[in-house]
Amino acid sequence: MRTRRFLPLATTSFFLSLHLGLIAYVGSSFIARVVGVSFVGLVYACAAAFTLVAVFLLPRVIKKIGIHTATIFFSIALFFILFGLAQFAIRPLVLVLFILSYILGVVVKFLLDLYVEHVSDDAHTGRIRGLYLTIGNSAWLCAPFISGILVEQSFAQVYAVAALALVPALFAIIYHLPRLRDFTIRESSLGDTLTKIWCARRGSHLQVAYALMLDFFLNFFYAVMVIYLPLLLHDAIGMSWTTIGILFTIMLTPFVILQYPLGHLADTRLGEKEIIVGSLIIMALTSAAIAFMGGAPLFVWAFILFMSRVGAASLEVMKESFLFKHIDEHDALIVSISRNAMPFSYLIAPIIATIILSFGSISTLFFVLGIVLLFALIPATRLRDAR
Repeated sequence: MRTRRFLPLATTSFFLSLHLGLIAYVGSSFIARVVGVSFVGLVYACAAAFTLVAVFLLPRVIKKIGIHTATIFFSIALFFILFGLAQFAIRPLVLVLFILSYILGVVVKFLLDLYVEHVSDDAHTGRIRGLYLTIGNSAWLCAPFISGILVEQSFAQVYAVAALALVPALFAIIYHLPRLRDFTIRESSLGDTLTKIWCARRGSHLQVAYALMLDFFLNFFYAVMVIYLPLLLHDAIGMSWTTIGILFTIMLTPFVILQYPLGHLADTRLGEKEIIVGSLIIMALTSAAIAFMGGAPLFVWAFILFMSRVGAASLEVMKESFLFKHIDEHDALIVSISRNAMPFSYLIAPIIATIILSFGSISTLFFVLGIVLLFALIPATRLRDAR
């Protein structure tokens, strides 16, 4: 790993993740105050649909203006949009800014992924991805506690602090990322890329397809948890935001303590497949358990949520390691498909949730999530480790 080239990416990852962590778990409650709880899912679905288009078009933008210019432009735009959310109260404008902030958060993450892949090599991909994710997730660890305190005052304070958190990331992007050699994007159409992935019968393309399926299931899990878990805990059960912030900090600890060691383990000893299968079983069981928690003691909630993220953190780094061992930094379209798993999941999950909530409770949604995650075992058991 080229440390001098990785350090600015690590800095950018930390502060970008800090901004995301500050707003992620309060976003659904924030937008519920604007459109009402019934339409929260629709807003997220709309943002996700636009993001799908944006990320698939992004490789063309990179080819025209270069990855460094694109990263600077979209990061600065995100900074001003977050400040706009902190300042304005006009509902249509707030909706537009909220959707734009969602889109740009995904776009900037996509661009950083290409940079990280550029400084990686297959022999160390698991460790590099694990370290990169650990650095970013260390910011996620403290962010819910901070936002839980801020939101007790106002949502505006959360978005203002999220904007300020981007300042060090902008400095690293503008002054240090140019040290990385600009690279070209391999010529390939979306149709050709999808054909290679989904029509493959053997070899790396089929393995990439399985990894992308796991991307969808992981992000489906995140979508339900990010949008609906705060609504369950705050609106349905009645927990305070401060309590939720503490609970979420405990919940996110596995992302910091597990991902780098697991990445090293995947590179040297065990491989990704075994860990992925175990992770999915843990996620399915804990998600289903939430449906029966109700007014359980806080330590029980902390344990169940902690274990759910043990599964998610393990799946995330193993999936990343597996995928990027089968592609390189030139495969921007495959990376864009992977990153579109997030907005695609945020498009599908609210639609399914809306249907479920029309005849069931929000707790029922988490039981269904557990069942959905079991289907992810189908592609997971067909993986072949790349060691």
